[in-house]
Amino acid sequence: ASLAIKSAARSFGVSRCGITPRDRRWDYEPLYDIENERELSWDKDFPFTPKSVVVMAVEMDYEAIRTSPGWTSMGPAGEGYVMGVKAAGQIAKFLRPLGYHPVGANNDLSMSVPYGVAAGLGEGARNGALIAPTVGPRHRLCKVYTDFEFVEYDQPRDFGSASFCANCKRCADSCPSEAIAKADDPSWGPEYAGGDDPEYAYHARPGVLKYHNDAKKCLKFWIDQDGGCSNCITSCPYNKPDFW
Repeated sequence: ASLAIKSAARSFGVSRCGITPRDRRWDYEPLYDIENERELSWDKDFPFTPKSVVVMAVEMDYEAIRTSPGWTSMGPAGEGYVMGVKAAGQIAKFLRPLGYHPVGANNDLSMSVPYGVAAGLGEGARNGALIAPTVGPRHRLCKVYTDFEFVEYDQPRDFGSASFCANCKRCADSCPSEAIAKADDPSWGPEYAGGDDPEYAYHARPGVLKYHNDAKKCLKFWIDQDGGCSNCITSCPYNKPDFW
């Protein structure tokens, strides 16, 4: 079943696909209905009880995104999100006639990076993204929640990229807002100014061993320049194509 789903995902244009059990630690709780401005609950409002999450990575164009922080770099980012919506919807449509309940998602419903790590797509990076083989962090993640329970799930894998992040720091050096942690080792919580204040660091996930970055500094740069920035992606050595 997993091979069939992954084959379908590749035909829909994704570069990598993995399947992992649903983990409530990575799900947003409560959910928020922005159209009706109300909070929702997984247990009361979600149409079914998810058991598995199909996680997919959509590659972004190298030549366009390397122009970051120019506006041209926003093209592949937007295209990546569109392709992610399309792939998640297609996999959901693939599962539904088989008798299972699916719900596709991009950045909503949960954090995508930890699900990508759990599904064996790559490793968590210093810049907060997922480093996947061949494309590095140059991709967008999407996912599908389903009540299909698999016999064998994908497992997290060590590609060597996370340990490489400890010494590299190129993304931190290239960040115009200085939002990326420059510590030698990952930590269990934010270490930047204001990191102990839950009103400031509401976006952080304490109790997870990773590089905790200041997302508010990143967002402020986006707002100030009225556009996006992908410097942390373009500067990553794993982002480079195989020029050999």
